[in-house]
Order: sequence, then structure tokens, then C-alpha cells
Amino acid sequence: MAFVFSCVKDYGNTLRNNEKKETLSGKLVGVVTRGPISPMSKDENLQTKPAIDVKIVVMTLSGKIVETVATDNDGRYSITLPGGTYRVEMLPSSSEMTKDLPTVVTIIKGKETHLDIHIDTRIR
Repeated sequence: MAFVFSCVKDYGNTLRNNEKKETLSGKLVGVVTRGPISPMSKDENLQTKPAIDVKIVVMTLSGKIVETVATDNDGRYSITLPGGTYRVEMLPSSSEMTKDLPTVVTIIKGKETHLDIHIDTRIR
């Protein structure tokens, strides 16, 4: 008597589940820059530059943290989120401020929502 065991994974089902997840989600994308909001000088050191490793926090409207992401070397970030409305904040820093946050964004399934953030260095 012979026994045959099969360990076949249904990759088609896995692909369908991933496709379903993608269609139920959207993305929040953007670039975070650091520089003077109203520069008075043309000095190269005062120009706007990408803000590296800035922590962006996405929460439900009731304040529950959903996702946190850090900007890359180009100041870019991308977060995949279920469709819905969220509050976006930056982790607090004693020396940095922005008028762009906090804000509320709506993520639409299958779409990208763009939110650029400008950090004011307060240098004029």
C-alpha cells in the first residue's frame, strides 16, 4: 500500500487575495521638504531641500495610529491604506514646524492621494 501526500499551494488564490487587497486600498504619497517658507535671501544654504527620515503618522479620526512611515533620502514617502478618511501628522520635533500638518485626507480605493509637506526652517 502506498501513500501519496501532496503539498500543493494554490498560488492563484494568493494572487487573487493580493489583487483584492490592492483594489480595497489606496496610497498616500508625497514629498517632505525643509527650507524657509519666505526666504529673504538667495543664499544656496537657504534653499529648500528634501527632508530625510521625517516620521509621518497616519491615524483614524478618533486618534488610533494606523501607520507610521519615514521619508527616504529624497524626502519621499508612500503608505498603502484602506479606503477612508484619516488624520495625518508629523512626529513632533522641538525645532520643526509646518503649516501643512495636521491635516485630514481621504484615501480612495485604487487611487493615489498626494500630500506634500513643507517644513519651515524659520531662516530668513
